[in-house]
Amino acid sequence: PTQMAPTPHKDKPTTYEGIKKKCLAEGSLFEDLDFPATFRSLFLKTVQKDLVWKRPKELKKTAVFMREATYRDFNQGALGDCWFISAVNVLVANNRKVFEKIVPSNQSFTEDYAGIFRFNFWWYGEWKEVVVDDRLPVDKITHKILYAHNNSEPDEFWVCLLEKAYAK
Repeated sequence: PTQMAPTPHKDKPTTYEGIKKKCLAEGSLFEDLDFPATFRSLFLKTVQKDLVWKRPKELKKTAVFMREATYRDFNQGALGDCWFISAVNVLVANNRKVFEKIVPSNQSFTEDYAGIFRFNFWWYGEWKEVVVDDRLPVDKITHKILYAHNNSEPDEFWVCLLEKAYAK
């Protein structure tokens, strides 16, 4: 990606804390205009796929960001990003300190929820924060999330949000 933070829009905050604070004050949920809930955010070419974009609480009433990440927790989604799953597995199993830097655990679907989540990626020699909304692509027919997901705990969403942030 050539851009890691949201594009500044007039009178709109551009940091995680600023965006979250504004959404909470307005009683609104964040919608990422730089990575919109559209086919173009997923595919280079037009594909015939029946998709809807849903927030985790629309998929599972008991949605949680993370309980405890283990390398056996998740599987690749329909987008087929096995290389992504492999890289995350290595971090979860072998480098918890870096994993915890990439995936801040102090995020929630209940406490101060504003539909915004953040992740950190090492990009050209420095850490870059990437913020995303929590709208996820879901197959209309199978009701499965297209991103990576946790099969053993389907109400845990950190891995699919991490994949979305990485895609952005």
